Amino acid sequence: MGNRSVQKTKKRVLLGLLALGLLIGIILVGKLAGFVISLNSPYYPVSKSEIKMPIWKESSNFNVTVKTGNFWSVFLLNPNSKTLTVVKIPNNLQTEISTNADLVKISLKNLLGIPISRYWLFPDQKTPEKLIDNLRTGLVSEIPELKDATTDLSIKEIFGVVSYIRGLRFDKIKFLDLSQTEATHWSVHSDGSRFLTVDLANLDHYLASYLADSRLSSEGLTIMVINATPHPGQAEKTARLITNLGGRVVLTASSKESLDKTLVLGKNSETKDSLSDIFNLSCRTWSKFFLIGGDDCAKLSASLTQVNPDINLSRADITVIIGEDYVKFNDLSPK
Repeated sequence: MGNRSVQKTKKRVLLGLLALGLLIGIILVGKLAGFVISLNSPYYPVSKSEIKMPIWKESSNFNVTVKTGNFWSVFLLNPNSKTLTVVKIPNNLQTEISTNADLVKISLKNLLGIPISRYWLFPDQKTPEKLIDNLRTGLVSEIPELKDATTDLSIKEIFGVVSYIRGLRFDKIKFLDLSQTEATHWSVHSDGSRFLTVDLANLDHYLASYLADSRLSSEGLTIMVINATPHPGQAEKTARLITNLGGRVVLTASSKESLDKTLVLGKNSETKDSLSDIFNLSCRTWSKFFLIGGDDCAKLSASLTQVNPDINLSRADITVIIGEDYVKFNDLSPK
């Protein structure tokens, strides 16, 4: 009887230790998961967007709206050419620049004809040149700009951007002031004040070499853009953006049937993956750790051509179908 009692006691202790170990393991996994999620969450956002943009892969182009004091600019990171281009936006430019960070991204996206993924706002009055110099030479933990900034960059992305800038040779960093290019010219208001207007065709031509994504240009796949919304001009706006990225748009069209969700369909390729990151807004859902595709969008893609005869996927290698979600995402009107 004594031996059985001892064995039972040992078994209870062992089970207790196993349960305790399991509990500790669950707590540690939860802590680790929270840490991983925090690395990929916005560091200190000034506004909240309902749509989460994909995490920067660090091998693809990445464009960030930056404000230093009263100076607006867009940082164009191009890992394939190992360059950083800083497009300086004149204060007296005739365009809609809001005080809302998300709306500024949309305004500058429409102006430059490029996707802009993040914003990074610094309160001090340093110029973009001085900010770049500080990021290149100072210790990350001692750079005051990083502590005081508001941004929707994740912690991982912040260190990725800083590391990228530090790794560039100085001759690989270029500053472009739009007011000093042939893409802008001065006009005069009725009250006599001067302002800058932009010729978008000249602007696209001027910025072409800085904007191109080699993943699109090297593959050379044909791309068709279809506007599946009641809002005119969406196919042309989208075609401009894709062309500026180096994509080969061969056709734009409109669909009689409207779609709620934007889709990118066609040949599996770097081009499709890159365009999906930009346009597949509602077809991206977030698990705790990974960005995954929505099943509802996969089902919609499979049945799309059957219910909508205007969409013929054989006309191009890749088809981008603009839905209502993309139009709402780029709406500049007050929410």
